[in-house]
Amino acid sequence: MAITTYSELQTAVGNWLNRTDLSSRIPEFIALAESRLNRRLRLRVMEDDETLTGVVGSRTIAVPSGYVAPISFFIVRTTGREPLTFVRSRMETYTAQSEPRYWTIDNTNIAFERPCDSAYSFLFKMYLGFALTNSVTTNWLLTNHPDAYLYASVAEGFKYLRNDNATSDFEALTDRAIKEIQDKENQSRDSALRTDVPRQFRTFNVISGY
Repeated sequence: MAITTYSELQTAVGNWLNRTDLSSRIPEFIALAESRLNRRLRLRVMEDDETLTGVVGSRTIAVPSGYVAPISFFIVRTTGREPLTFVRSRMETYTAQSEPRYWTIDNTNIAFERPCDSAYSFLFKMYLGFALTNSVTTNWLLTNHPDAYLYASVAEGFKYLRNDNATSDFEALTDRAIKEIQDKENQSRDSALRTDVPRQFRTFNVISGY
């Protein structure tokens, strides 16, 4: 059967598990599978730009819905946008309100080193996760790589059923599908970069004749 929608995926997972009594659990298997896929995949189709506004007196902004990983963060000015510096380790903080210069991810918040003294405009580039629901019935990953969704979901089902051998088999299939998808993405990015390299024109020396 074709696997193009959330409903069809649920049916397929039940078929591959060979169980008819797990209909209430299968959405959980799919959600767990999406968590793994979202942690591993970094695709251009997942990239998203979100416009955010700072809150005066606060040094945090809640991450947007669907966020799975950061890319970059900018303060937006009338003359253009300027990147803020990302801090990976513990960030030193200040109580005096001012324009922020540094940012990090603190649990479910974007955090600055100091509270904003104005309602600054920001642009947050991030990766959005794949998340099927009864109202969001399909997405790019399911359309283009239904095997990744299926294998990952069935693996979670066999974990639930405590079938270690089947779990191992479908974990391996999931890992292979993820690698193939990411490899294809990386090759596409490399090709785009090569295409962007300016053409080198041959020079001619009128004295030497070469």
